[in-house]
Amino acid sequence: MSTISTNDCELVKRALSAPGEGLYVRSLQAVFSCTFPDNVGVGVADVYQLNEGQTKRGEAFHSFYTKFGTFRIGGPTELMASQVKFGSDVVLYTAKRPQQRYFGN
Repeated sequence: MSTISTNDCELVKRALSAPGEGLYVRSLQAVFSCTFPDNVGVGVADVYQLNEGQTKRGEAFHSFYTKFGTFRIGGPTELMASQVKFGSDVVLYTAKRPQQRYFGN
């Protein structure tokens, strides 16, 4: 069992595309800042999808989707949908989401 902890998206891309002979990526997790009532400051969640995109200026950014929302790494500080280059979205990683559980009546 090996774990890599990094904030370098290029290293993550290389590990996802070729983890090594006989190795595979079992799960991908992200650490992000949050304001959750029970854990103010830091949140950790499984990543369900990791995408790479480009702005019309050619700046690369990465979006990752978790059960707590969508987060972005890189690119301009304020990115609007009109600034994203159409068709530049590349899916780097996908994982099966767990089944929805409903409790109550």
